[in-house]
Amino acid sequence: MVKFGIYLKSASGFDNFKMVLEGFFNPPQFLDSLFEIKVAYFFSTLPSFIDLRFAPKYMVRGRLKRPEFEIVTTNGLYCVECKRPHIHAQLALKSLQAVSKEFNAKMTAAKWPADLRLEVEIVTPLRGRVSNFAFQIVKSGIESGPVVEPIATGPFKAYVVCRPEPFRLPSAPWHTDTMIVGDTPTGILNPAFTSLRVSNYRLDSKFETSIGSRVREALKQLPESEKCIIVIGDTSPRIAAPICQKRIDDPAYSHISVFAVCNDENPTLIFRDNDINMIKNLFGTITVN
Repeated sequence: MVKFGIYLKSASGFDNFKMVLEGFFNPPQFLDSLFEIKVAYFFSTLPSFIDLRFAPKYMVRGRLKRPEFEIVTTNGLYCVECKRPHIHAQLALKSLQAVSKEFNAKMTAAKWPADLRLEVEIVTPLRGRVSNFAFQIVKSGIESGPVVEPIATGPFKAYVVCRPEPFRLPSAPWHTDTMIVGDTPTGILNPAFTSLRVSNYRLDSKFETSIGSRVREALKQLPESEKCIIVIGDTSPRIAAPICQKRIDDPAYSHISVFAVCNDENPTLIFRDNDINMIKNLFGTITVN
């Protein structure tokens, strides 16, 4: 909330702030608007920054478009468009966390044996009551103990493993681990202290599809007559960077000077090799990836 206030105060000093402020009163747009002012704040802190204007007007392929904002820098003017993955991809990640909580609750209620670990993979779209499937898997896991064959119920495939044996399900970009907390440092990804692992190896494809479509949407918002920047947020550079890298040399994206993938304070930058000096002048001492 403190950062939100800082972003708002900074954004309020630029032209057309009222237009971006309207997004905060529309619940479906709230997070997109928050991401926009966060990115605007980031650009306003660059040493090359001079001025910023929200929602500038441009004619793009015969249609009036309003990119998120334009910035004036010592390198010239840039139009910036900000995109986050579609809500269905975000909801898929939240769903994974909800599934993990459901299994953890059933394990606690059933007094899951302390020497066993349950590893659950989501193998098909979630249909039916997760709580019922979780109950059946936990019950079967307690009765069977450690077994080689998985317990397949509904959209889940589960393994019962002795701790501290190695994980049966490999570490995935989209997984949750529930760890036993005590007086001994556990570290991360430590099977000896992990009672539950829930993984979904299918989320990568959801995010890849979503990011690809969001990049295409951003391109349609930006004028070919100006230097432009596309900023992708709330996703891993591991997924977004290759998608942007494929497009940076596409003639359709020739006016895109740089893609920025923001998942922390320092964005990952994707640009053409011969633009390295321009990027350094624009972003200053920021780490260039």
